[in-house]
Amino acid sequence: MSSSFPGFAAGACALGLVAFVAPFASAAPLERADAVARALERSPEAAADRAAVGEAGRLALAAGAYPHNPRLAFEASGDGIGPFAADDRTLRLALSQELDVHDARGARRAVAGAEAVLLEAEAQGHAHALGRRTEEAFGALLVERRRADLADSVAGASARIVTAARRAARQEAISAYALRRIELDDATVRERTARARGGREEAEATLRALLLAAPDEAIEPVDDLERGPWRLPADSLTAVALAKRHDVLEARAREGLRATETRLLAREGRPGPEIELFVERARERVDADAFGGSLDGVLGFDGFATEATTVGAGVALPLPFFARSAWATGKGTIEEARARAERLRIEARVPIEVRAACDRLAAAQERAAILRAALVRAGDDRRRLESAYREGRLDLDGYLAQRNRLVEAEEAELDARADIEAARGALSHATGLSHAALAAALEAPEGGSR
Repeated sequence: MSSSFPGFAAGACALGLVAFVAPFASAAPLERADAVARALERSPEAAADRAAVGEAGRLALAAGAYPHNPRLAFEASGDGIGPFAADDRTLRLALSQELDVHDARGARRAVAGAEAVLLEAEAQGHAHALGRRTEEAFGALLVERRRADLADSVAGASARIVTAARRAARQEAISAYALRRIELDDATVRERTARARGGREEAEATLRALLLAAPDEAIEPVDDLERGPWRLPADSLTAVALAKRHDVLEARAREGLRATETRLLAREGRPGPEIELFVERARERVDADAFGGSLDGVLGFDGFATEATTVGAGVALPLPFFARSAWATGKGTIEEARARAERLRIEARVPIEVRAACDRLAAAQERAAILRAALVRAGDDRRRLESAYREGRLDLDGYLAQRNRLVEAEEAELDARADIEAARGALSHATGLSHAALAAALEAPEGGSR
């Protein structure tokens, strides 16, 4: 029985390894737009915004209810102890209704509609902000992956150089000082590699947080960094931004809401005429004294009762002696003016921000194009440098200087790509368009960047 334990343990380890690796090995490629869709689908805030927008639409329908409820009134009067036991009594039942001649109902419906529009604009802003952060995190992860790959490649070459140098030192082909320099350089390279891997892990953690991805959920982003540069027609993009930017839409919706609220205050503060329908039942006691004593002596006669029913209608008209809504309406007008000023301020900033984002992206694209053209065969160049040093055709100082210069240029190119991603995020913010929408509209043919 005990002899089977080693095999069982090996099988269990293999199964555990497969269970750990399988989710990552079966990772489906994740496009940038799919990452945004996944983040929006999983976000509780986005779900709450969608529910709120739906509820706002329902409330807009409910706001169409008539603004004044009918009133039912009952009156009773009479002499004696109480109206019901009195000889003379009057009972009156009336139904009245104030008329909405100033269209407060329509004004309330307009306010509810404006609130729904504002809520929808705010929800779009939240969704765009989450999508933009996801796009930027996606691009940052791609750059950090390339940075880690570059560091791993340089570290691999450095490890080979160290191995060869130690063998040469044992054969006394190089000095101990030269070996020490190589080992110190290798330590620097390995430290830089560890930093690059840490940056990659941090970038992936940021993307995972936005996607609400489980720890065992594999993420395999599709590298789209090699797609062409974007054309940057600032004037056309400004027109798009004025139509699409969520803060512009929010400012316009808020101004519209303030205007509808002011109209509602004005209309609700003006009472309308009131119509009334009533039924009145009156009972009156007539005794013998009313006949001047002429019926005195009539046996058993002490008077009689009369009853009458009256049905009628009435109209009450308000007299507008006091403008009770003037104060509230004045405050609403002030708020409307403030909302208009805020909308104008935001709209004035749009062309400035779009132009700045276009200039920033153009500079980053130009810088990346220069470095990319110079580093077409950077990997081959590093391998040739390594071979030249190991074959003795290049001394240590020359090898380290040229390799470091080449690696610095490659890192600068990665920095330029990171700047492009950040600049594209700024352009997305400035225009209100997603990365995918901008790429579809602005990707230039080879060689164009403006």
